[in-house]
Amino acid sequence: MARFESSRVEVRPGHVWHVEDSFESKMGLQPLVFIHGRFSSLANWKPHAEYFRKKGHRVILYDLDGHDKSSGDGRLTLSQHAEGLRHVLDHLGVQKAVVIGHSDGGVIAQQFAANHPERVLGLALVNSYVRLPEDTRLMISRLSELYDEEQRIKGLRRKWELAKIKLQTARLLTEGNPGWLLLKSLFLGKGKKALDVLQNHSLAFNDVRAPFLKSPPPMCIMHTSRDFLVTQKPIEDFMNLYDVNVHVLDLNTHFPHDRRPAWVRRHLQEFLQTQAPSG
Repeated sequence: MARFESSRVEVRPGHVWHVEDSFESKMGLQPLVFIHGRFSSLANWKPHAEYFRKKGHRVILYDLDGHDKSSGDGRLTLSQHAEGLRHVLDHLGVQKAVVIGHSDGGVIAQQFAANHPERVLGLALVNSYVRLPEDTRLMISRLSELYDEEQRIKGLRRKWELAKIKLQTARLLTEGNPGWLLLKSLFLGKGKKALDVLQNHSLAFNDVRAPFLKSPPPMCIMHTSRDFLVTQKPIEDFMNLYDVNVHVLDLNTHFPHDRRPAWVRRHLQEFLQTQAPSG
């Protein structure tokens, strides 16, 4: 049997998501669902999925709407994303799981927990947020404007203006930090259709606010001390809303599960063993 089996799940007309599932699990171990963030795909979580599969967990991953192998236009609302996850779990016959989300994926996890609390054994959120900080929302809006301008200029074949746009984009993403190298593919390496989807998704998430969980499940919150994209405010938000301890890694990145995978796995493993119920 393959380590992961792939399937296609239609969550709504025109939106068919690519899903990977390990199926097998050891008795008493929680199923795990990994949700990636924007600019990414399920591959971003795959090393962690393989690690926990070997530990005996049933592991499920999927590409977000319009990302990588999933079809869609990226325009889904937060609630529609959460209902899409419900469709995926129903399709796979999974009643309860620990939901693990990075960035926007963590916001989807929070919405799913609000809509279907009976199906969530725990939430693990990595560099996620309740609402994007104002400076980040302004940056995303400006990126969208630059993208529109880039597409207009491409049609006019003004190479010097196009180069100027790309320089502005790089400066906007760096702000003195090296993290923009992880994001530059938003503008510099993909086809227009993929870029349109990413732009739609980014704008859709720019002003969303994750719901307040009146009876929150066990939560594991991880964040970096210097996140060039989602900054520090989410740490304060989670601590104030849920009186939960936040594990903070002293690192300048939005992607600690890529840069320090052992740190993320250690806290996830501890959370699964000590706080998240087995179902």
